[in-house]
Amino acid sequence: MGRALGRVAGVPRAAVVGPPRFPRRRSPRLATLPRPRRGSPSPPRFAERLLSRRALPTCARTSQGLGEVRGARGTWPRGSHLQRHPLTAACQGPSIHMEPVRAPFRTRLGFTRTMTPDHIDTVAQHIRTIDAYLREGVSRRDIARRLRAKTWRRVGKGGVVPTSVWDQWFPHQRHLARVIVASRETRSRPVFSHQSAAALLGSPIWQFEDAAPHIISSSAHGRTPTLVRHQFAVDECDVTEIHGFRCTAPERTLVDLSTTHTRPEQLLTFADSILARHARRERRVDREATELWRLAMEKRLRAARGQRGVRLLRSVVSFADARSDSPLESTSRWRFHEFGIAVEPQYAVPSPRGVCYFVDFHLSGRAIFGECDGRSKYLDPNLRGGLSPGEAMLEEKRREDWITATTGNRFIRWGVPEVSTPKRFGEMLHAFRIPLDPPGRRLW
Repeated sequence: MGRALGRVAGVPRAAVVGPPRFPRRRSPRLATLPRPRRGSPSPPRFAERLLSRRALPTCARTSQGLGEVRGARGTWPRGSHLQRHPLTAACQGPSIHMEPVRAPFRTRLGFTRTMTPDHIDTVAQHIRTIDAYLREGVSRRDIARRLRAKTWRRVGKGGVVPTSVWDQWFPHQRHLARVIVASRETRSRPVFSHQSAAALLGSPIWQFEDAAPHIISSSAHGRTPTLVRHQFAVDECDVTEIHGFRCTAPERTLVDLSTTHTRPEQLLTFADSILARHARRERRVDREATELWRLAMEKRLRAARGQRGVRLLRSVVSFADARSDSPLESTSRWRFHEFGIAVEPQYAVPSPRGVCYFVDFHLSGRAIFGECDGRSKYLDPNLRGGLSPGEAMLEEKRREDWITATTGNRFIRWGVPEVSTPKRFGEMLHAFRIPLDPPGRRLW
């Protein structure tokens, strides 16, 4: 009909079909920006690639915050995704000047090394990213071949660690590597929680389980193969920063762990570590600081009344002791408690050198000393004090002979396998002929 009318009456087709369609004008700010193609990364990842190509060399600071990010090929306006991305977090401030845009967590190796404590630096120095290898000229085929051959171990979505290094790491170090990779892959700076926060804080957990990192999210709750999101509110005072990584404070982390870890020895190892930071200096323990810490934890437990794990955590807090030197000692002390045996940690015995030897445990009311030793005591060079494994064992033998001769008490020793379960610990006590209180008490 329209065509016929146009031909007969000479009316233009546009007047019959509808109004003329003018070309759509783009914003002058965004017109010169290279737009991502379909299937390309999101705007923050796209901006990261631009940074790697030096397409966005400078950023303008204003008194209101981020104004515009100007580059050789265009300008990102305020309010865009780039403003909220960690890549431009360093650009916000009160001063007005131009400075290069730096990713606070990116280095030549893909992750920062200069602003991390020792336990994070030990892990971060071995992590590389797939993007970093691609920029160095390594093809995707070579990367896939090395991953199939298990020469490299993939961590998270884009992290790579040599398999030889990965196999030597403890579970908490492997989990820390996942945390470092996850912090880089998220768009905003996440707040890590639960066992991920414990790994960042450097506080040990008995039989640490390497799993996906845990973060606190305000908009989503769920689990993916590389990340676990918890949706709940957290006060700003309960968030701390460990050299660029945000995580929950130690006391808040302990409360969160009680909801996911039901074994008391796991909570006790973390609680002993926190208490030692508050109340212990060398071999001296401040009793007043210990009581203040217990009162603060009791206040948190009252606020979390009805929450899962609160009752168990209350007993753990009351049993925590700052004198425990390792997770093995904390777990051993809990095993003795399960069998009704009172022990005194770090029992002092005078030595011939004018100082004191400290024994891990003295069984109260019994002429027995207990020592729990792991493999690291004799195999880790950092714990041997420059001695060889044979020299370290000889020195320990002389120490035990002196303590036995001067006190008349006998020694018992155990390791990680004996405290793994109450049954194995009870079998060890029975083999060492240690009477239980009450007699005949069995937990297996």
